[in-house]
Amino acid sequence: HHWDTWVTEEDIRKLSTYGLNHIRIPMGYWALDVKPDEPFVQGSFKYVLKAVRWAHKYGLKAIIDIHGVPGSQNGFDNSGRWGPIKWQEKEENVERSTKVVRRLAKVFAHPKYKNTVTMIQPVNEPANWGLDMNKVRHYYDQAHDAVTQAAPHLHLDVHDAFLPLKNWETLRNKSWQKTLLDHHFYHVFNLDQLKMTREQHLMQTCAKGAEVAESHKHIPTMVGEFSLATTDCTKWINGFLVYSRWEGKHNDTAIPIHADSSCRGSEDFTTYSAEHKQFLKTFAELQFDAYEKGAGWIFWNFKTEESPEWDYMRGVEQGWIPRDPAKRTYHCTGI
Repeated sequence: HHWDTWVTEEDIRKLSTYGLNHIRIPMGYWALDVKPDEPFVQGSFKYVLKAVRWAHKYGLKAIIDIHGVPGSQNGFDNSGRWGPIKWQEKEENVERSTKVVRRLAKVFAHPKYKNTVTMIQPVNEPANWGLDMNKVRHYYDQAHDAVTQAAPHLHLDVHDAFLPLKNWETLRNKSWQKTLLDHHFYHVFNLDQLKMTREQHLMQTCAKGAEVAESHKHIPTMVGEFSLATTDCTKWINGFLVYSRWEGKHNDTAIPIHADSSCRGSEDFTTYSAEHKQFLKTFAELQFDAYEKGAGWIFWNFKTEESPEWDYMRGVEQGWIPRDPAKRTYHCTGI
């Protein structure tokens, strides 16, 4: 039921009227390769293809993102397996991942998808702290070869593994063709960021733009995930049954970020003050401005149940995200 109702043709049509050119479609490896002892519900890939067809119908391009690989590349629940990072523990896990990339490249090599699917991301957010980066780079090499052989028109979207962008000046393979470096930048996952003032969030955004611009000189660099949140109040954003640092209910801290830090009302945009809505508008436009100093950006996410600061469509409807992101009032030059 969720697959049938959450992403609709009307959503894709609406997104196509917002001055956007790409959607990013996350999927698990299990959509194409599952073992009998793995617990994943089957049947999701037909919905990936349906979303791609809708994108084609409304003139949008699509990035196909392998959000979870066997064993988990980061231990996050959104990888399909929460807990220890076991992707590289078995060679078979990496081989299965490469096989999924190869299958995706073959599917999207078909002429009917050629002008719609532009990019494959071979693994989302591999965690450098739990992986051998030489093996990650080798996997990227294999994915690059698989995509190039099956569908030479496709680009590869490689995540930076949470390493500083400048590290990729040497980490990247200089022979990679049609490859973009993907950087995800949020303001909510550590105590230092949560303690920042609104002005500091805006300044950090523009500083990130300079960093992206520098990286982009060496390898095309995009910001493939970001949001408008400056608290970690969104339900389960830190993991299922993990509560917020903002209210001092997380393992990291038993003390609220500020004496009056509360998550109450954060999911109800009708309670947002005019001042907060103005901040969201400025924050959105400066992030667009900063990240366009590279190859562009993808907002996480297009729609949510009750997380307005993570909800692009809600932001447009409520006026803090411009209907056309190219028509901006705020620019980093003014910060």
